[in-house]
Amino acid sequence: MKNLSIRHKLLIFLGAALVAIFSITYALFAQSFQSYSDLMLVTMEKLLLDKYQQSLKTNTEVAVSLLSAIYDLENLTAEEKLVLARRLVRALRFEGDGYFFAYEEGTGKVLIHGANQKLEGQYLWDLVNPADKSQYIIRELDRIAKDGSVFLPYSFPKPGKGIEKFYPKLGTAMLVPGKAMWVGTGAYIDDISESQQTLAKKMADIAGSTRTEIGVTFLILGMIAFAIVAVLARHFTDPIRSLIQSSEKIRDGDYNVEIRTQSKDEIGQLARTFNAMVAQIKHYTNNLGQMVEERTGELNKTLAILHEKNTILAGLSDKLSRYLSPQIREGIFSGSHDSTITSKRKRLTIFFSDIRNFTETAERLETEVLTDLLNNYLDEMSRIARRHGATIDKFIGDAVVAFFGDPESKGAKEDALAGVSMALEMRSRIHELQKEWSSRGVGQPFHIRMGINTGFCTVGNFGSLDRMDYTIIGSQVNLASRLESAADVDQILISYETYALVKDVVYCEKREPIAAKGISEPVQTYMVVDLLENLDESKIRIEENMDGFNFSVDMSKLTPKTRQVVIETLKNALRNIGVLPTQTSPDPL
Repeated sequence: MKNLSIRHKLLIFLGAALVAIFSITYALFAQSFQSYSDLMLVTMEKLLLDKYQQSLKTNTEVAVSLLSAIYDLENLTAEEKLVLARRLVRALRFEGDGYFFAYEEGTGKVLIHGANQKLEGQYLWDLVNPADKSQYIIRELDRIAKDGSVFLPYSFPKPGKGIEKFYPKLGTAMLVPGKAMWVGTGAYIDDISESQQTLAKKMADIAGSTRTEIGVTFLILGMIAFAIVAVLARHFTDPIRSLIQSSEKIRDGDYNVEIRTQSKDEIGQLARTFNAMVAQIKHYTNNLGQMVEERTGELNKTLAILHEKNTILAGLSDKLSRYLSPQIREGIFSGSHDSTITSKRKRLTIFFSDIRNFTETAERLETEVLTDLLNNYLDEMSRIARRHGATIDKFIGDAVVAFFGDPESKGAKEDALAGVSMALEMRSRIHELQKEWSSRGVGQPFHIRMGINTGFCTVGNFGSLDRMDYTIIGSQVNLASRLESAADVDQILISYETYALVKDVVYCEKREPIAAKGISEPVQTYMVVDLLENLDESKIRIEENMDGFNFSVDMSKLTPKTRQVVIETLKNALRNIGVLPTQTSPDPL
């Protein structure tokens, strides 16, 4: 299709459209004609059936009236009435071979039979439909005579046609007033299906001839349509060919082309637009150098302005980023961090640190020296925090507040381990800085203390619509601050929640519980010593077992109080063994 001309495409499209229209028309005709044929057959069946029903009903009513009149005669005996009734019923006929019969009500005894006198006096109560053994014909006729149903369809052999073949038959029965008997008759209705078959054949012949006429008509119309489309396609495609040839000349650099057309339709308008475009291209080509030079100058000026603006924005961005933690800064610049006042509950590891006796140290140092030392300290601590993935919440004078687990978290265990590892590196770096500061003449270098806690906090944007901070609040934050306050010089104090997460990697020593605001029970604390991989296992756990001597101590579980008890216990043991002299009472003199 891609390589075909418009003319051929139009002809193919027309052919497909004609085939589709013909198919739809043919299908609609076939469906409509079939529906009409079905309606005709149903209508014929109803009319013929109504005719039979009316005939049966009318003739049976006549027979009932005659029998009723005979049995109402008073000057005849019952036997004479029966003889007269039999003569009358045997003589009655309708539709040529139609006959009547009379039965005793409720017994099936044949009183009168218009076609076979031998049946009179017999009981045919159990006579069944030979085509449907579940239908008892005489019983059903007796029933409809009583309830007024009037008509009973059944199948029965036809006289003279053998007993193996059954034909549809319509029977009826009516009670004789005042007598325990009813009169019935029946008519074969197989001619209804024969009439339907004849009508269906005629309708099929009409449909076939009509389909042929439709096909011939569409064929003629299609040939006419193809001829018209071929002429119109040529009328439309000739100007398009001229456009193609002119475009090829322009591609080769020849702008001296013009399409001549007298048409005022869309094709003519396209040709005139093409001629105007060629003239404009020719003009631009002749003045291209000058236009390029002018546009280049304008572009360079614009680029210079944009470069200046970008430099200013980059400087502002760099300055503003120094007031935010890297994670928050990157979230704002990437658009992933929302600037609305929102918050959420998350499990975080919170870190607090400050400089021990900072106020006293600040009083001894000059402002310039203090500022230099403090900025140097905070810069070093910030580098370590960023390296471990901490979100720096804020600097409060000499204090550093940071947390792990938001906006990104590696899991509660990894976040806690990152916080403790960061604190250990900070402590190690402080020892190095203390030497540097001493070499610069600082008599009493900074010492720090650190506290770490893990728990659920509220984290998010807090403040007003025009000024907000991304920070954390909650009792677990207060506990981290309390742990920092309770720590000794250059010591890292952590809560049990943090200890439980890092105890497999970090060696800690148990310390005394502390009370914290907002928490009813004392909080068990642990002092971080170092990573287990950096320690000698023999110094952490001491154990010796032999006959008469068993000794075991786990250094990580000793508190200062229990440590003192152990020391006293060991001294007493050594005295009893005789290694140490027995302690004597001091000389009262």
